[in-house]
Amino acid sequence: MPDSAVPLRRTAAALVAAGALLLGACAQEASDSVATGRGAETTADADGAGGSEGDDRSRDDDSGDDSGEAPDLVAAMEATRASESAEVEMLLDVDSPMGGGTVDMTGDLSRGDHGTATFAAEMGATVFELEMVADGEALWITSDAEEFTDAMPEGATWVEGSVDDLRDDGVWTGLDTTFDVLSVLRGVDGVSETGTTEIGGDEVRLFEGDVDWDAALAASEEADPAERRALEETITLTGDPDLETFTVEVGLDDDDRVRSLDVEVVAGPPEPMEDEPFAGEITLRVRLEIVSLDHEVEFPDGPPADETVPLSEAPEVAELLVGGL
Repeated sequence: MPDSAVPLRRTAAALVAAGALLLGACAQEASDSVATGRGAETTADADGAGGSEGDDRSRDDDSGDDSGEAPDLVAAMEATRASESAEVEMLLDVDSPMGGGTVDMTGDLSRGDHGTATFAAEMGATVFELEMVADGEALWITSDAEEFTDAMPEGATWVEGSVDDLRDDGVWTGLDTTFDVLSVLRGVDGVSETGTTEIGGDEVRLFEGDVDWDAALAASEEADPAERRALEETITLTGDPDLETFTVEVGLDDDDRVRSLDVEVVAGPPEPMEDEPFAGEITLRVRLEIVSLDHEVEFPDGPPADETVPLSEAPEVAELLVGGL
């Protein structure tokens, strides 16, 4: 598996982090067309990126009428990133000629590095879950992945490490990378309002538009080269794929903050590879739903002491977490 496919290396807070496990295995071997890296931390929405099951969206007769004032998506992105906490649900869903998979993540995280994140990955026969709990100083991690459980000392199910040390190792990023995918909004030039929905008890207005990927990368680079790198690690398009569609639907609340983002990329193989085995259309869907922003995140309790060992006593687990399951 390519290095970009490491699921735990970047963050427990972003779905797209674990998502590379799926697309890295599918796309790199199929046509080297599409791969994802980070974030970022649900069940697959088989009908596309139009929302998760039970998403009650109302669309009136004015759907598609863009005669009103267009929202400032960059300002909405920046306002969202300024939040001190977020409760999020994230989904990566991949379909390819070689199969597909999903990564499902939920998190409740604060800038103070306390909160929880859980996610599950599924690709064919590969299925695992992982949970992270942080109290601002200590980070506890457990997983049912076979490599993880086989490397644990007998009787232990959790490992404990320092938040600061695991941040330096790239295992934990807390809230930092949760909103990296929002940079794709820099490439949206013009949207249509499509209706409203409710998220976390708040009314959210929905807008849809097309993404100019090159423009998104260029604008991110101009804002901050680190932002471009983060976006490319979130959604990496390699091998000169034929981008058939690249669309977003974004939901804004009354404070003009992003509360939902649906991204769908449909890519065919580069022309020279059209007749290669397994060459074909690859569809990537990313959904971010922000249930709440700037709320009080509870300090979680750590796991039972008799089920926990320091990472220093589980060196193979430490290597797995730094290098990826």
